[in-house]
Amino acid sequence: MKKQLIKTFLLFGLVLLNNFGVAQTSNDASLSENAPTDKPHSIKNSEQLKRYEELIEPYVQQAKASLPDAKEKYLNGLKDGQAFFLTTRIYDANGNYEQIFVRVTNWGDSNITGTIANELNTVKNYSYGQLIKFPENAVLDWLITNPDGTEDGNYVGKFLDSLNASNNDQHNRYEMQGHSISVALPDDWLFTSLSGGAAFKAQSNCSGKEFCNNIVFTFIGNSTNSTEEEFGRMLVSQLPRQFQKYELHNQSDTTVNNIKYRVIDYSVVQPDGNYNSTSLIKSYKQRVVIINYTAKAKKKKSYKEDRDLFFSVIETIEIEE
Repeated sequence: MKKQLIKTFLLFGLVLLNNFGVAQTSNDASLSENAPTDKPHSIKNSEQLKRYEELIEPYVQQAKASLPDAKEKYLNGLKDGQAFFLTTRIYDANGNYEQIFVRVTNWGDSNITGTIANELNTVKNYSYGQLIKFPENAVLDWLITNPDGTEDGNYVGKFLDSLNASNNDQHNRYEMQGHSISVALPDDWLFTSLSGGAAFKAQSNCSGKEFCNNIVFTFIGNSTNSTEEEFGRMLVSQLPRQFQKYELHNQSDTTVNNIKYRVIDYSVVQPDGNYNSTSLIKSYKQRVVIINYTAKAKKKKSYKEDRDLFFSVIETIEIEE
């Protein structure tokens, strides 16, 4: 399960219901610090969705075939330190869905009640910790976490983890010394160490020293415990001082791999052309990480494609506090 889940469960726990007439069992164990970390799988279009469904179908069937035994384990009572989760989907009014973990609190003959056990990225009419009810036939996967960090079940999750690992093997992974952060990028990106962070420059479609795309990581001390929003306001206030012509497009929050970032989108006009930029800001107790992506505007290519590439890189980032 995700590292942020571990910390959140340790801090807050979960709501348990008493519903007479429905089978229930204690399921409030904290997750082990050694529990595996699940990586969300990014889907950006209908073709990817179709391929995704085809890939996970055999593992969904394995999970469904073994679900009766898993249900029996739950109803008979979990062992000390075990926690039980089911995977299902929730939808919004537009038909968008998100695949979620649910910590089970009640399991009847055909209906299940539980609390959403992960932060949400797409479906905004639900929230972490919310109590939901869904039919047993909507279960896609099941998972029992053990106190030693091992897992039972999680057929779909383990497959997606192996898929992510395979994808990462095709990229260069850089460890930023002293900052407990690593990131994987395509092979045609070059790494440059900076005094206050690190920079990556794309080499594809570039000639000589011509600017193409780059990603810059900056690490700043945070002795005042400032929030992402406060640092975002500081960044925006610097734009008119740095650029004569600029346009601010967006200030909002987003969550990637259960990490909340403040997002600033803007464009600037330079003597050699127009540039689009996106900055992500993450605040920690002792430091702030600012990740800035810049791409030169192209006549036949929208910035959205570049921005999507940037966020796919962000999905590979691992940060340890």
